[in-house]
Amino acid sequence: MFNIYQGLIRSKIEYGLIAYGSAQPKLIKKLQITINKALRLITGASRQTPVIALLAETGTLPLKDNIEMCMLKYWARSCTLGDALPINKNIEKAGQRSEEHTSELQSLAYLVCRLLLEK
Repeated sequence: MFNIYQGLIRSKIEYGLIAYGSAQPKLIKKLQITINKALRLITGASRQTPVIALLAETGTLPLKDNIEMCMLKYWARSCTLGDALPINKNIEKAGQRSEEHTSELQSLAYLVCRLLLEK
């Protein structure tokens, strides 16, 4: 049943992550709740099962973390194209933001992109 979830549902969710990754946190939370219900149904877990245990049992990431990971992967791929890709100008601007507004993972991804562009 989990393979069906991975193939039919999760793949559709991940396909659109870049598009709705910047959606309001309230909407992402609603989608995460729906995902949690599906995972509970698949695993047979009760409603009292903590979400973190449910995600660990199924080997999936929370949606918020999955969105960030997919966006960083896209960012890293786009950095290898250099100035040929217009979005890299926005990435450059994003990297210049102050440290208090970026996560540690985003800061590291920016540094990796800069190193790739220097090669």
